[in-house]
Amino acid sequence: RSIVFTSIGRRFIESEIDLRKEIWRKEILDLMLVRHLSDTVKNSEKGFLYKEDIINEISNKLPQEDPEKIFKTFISWTRFADLLAYDSETEEVSLQ
Repeated sequence: RSIVFTSIGRRFIESEIDLRKEIWRKEILDLMLVRHLSDTVKNSEKGFLYKEDIINEISNKLPQEDPEKIFKTFISWTRFADLLAYDSETEEVSLQ
């Protein structure tokens, strides 16, 4: 078996961490759900949303999926990309 990388995948694995984050950010913002949730946080009046708000959005957009699992993935991906921050004590999602 062999693994074939796309040009962006090859660039990602060969890059330093700051460039990896930039590549990752660009790629995940092409995903409609990530873009929608990130924009929702960005446009919130308080400057943040609670985890419950994000979970509700996920449930509405993907009713057949496990919203908690999607939330964890969303937070992990957006934190790596330096897009969003998550405070597990207050359960607040905000801009990075």
